[in-house]
Amino acid sequence: MVICRLIGLKAQLKLPIGHHMKRCLVGLFTLVILSSSCGRAEFGYISTAEELTQDIIDNGAAPEIADCVQGMAIQDERLTELDLDNSADRVYIEDLQQSCERADNLSKPAPETPEEIPFAGPQTYGDDAALDQLWDECEAGDGAKCDLLFESAPVDSEYETFGVTCGNRPGIFNCSEDLVPEAS
Repeated sequence: MVICRLIGLKAQLKLPIGHHMKRCLVGLFTLVILSSSCGRAEFGYISTAEELTQDIIDNGAAPEIADCVQGMAIQDERLTELDLDNSADRVYIEDLQQSCERADNLSKPAPETPEEIPFAGPQTYGDDAALDQLWDECEAGDGAKCDLLFESAPVDSEYETFGVTCGNRPGIFNCSEDLVPEAS
């Protein structure tokens, strides 16, 4: 504001037009450039860091993200050059905001993974009469019953393991084809 007031005073001064014409033109050019920057706030330019922070908060960002964007814009020395009505400047602000949000997310501890709760269903021999029957028939050598035990058993249970291994028989990969029920 002080600069704008000084420019206003200089504009009221009468500059000599004669042999100092070149000086006058340089002064006038400087006056035009400086006075045009004084009106920036009227056209969407940011005049203070707080204005940028408030704009970002008004657009839904958390205050700490807005403070981060403000700090990055100050560090880039672009704060007073930003025009909120300019789409390129808006993209720049959004990029800074995304960077700040990523940094904020990385600084937070990872969410805790929930502890797995064991399945409450039947897990081992003796827990379920129907699965026990299939276990007994599989153990007796009925490959089809081993396959059925595997398909019927809860995941990660001893029933499932017993069925898939064809009754704990190594080297047998297809219970139905490789195991024939023993005649009783």
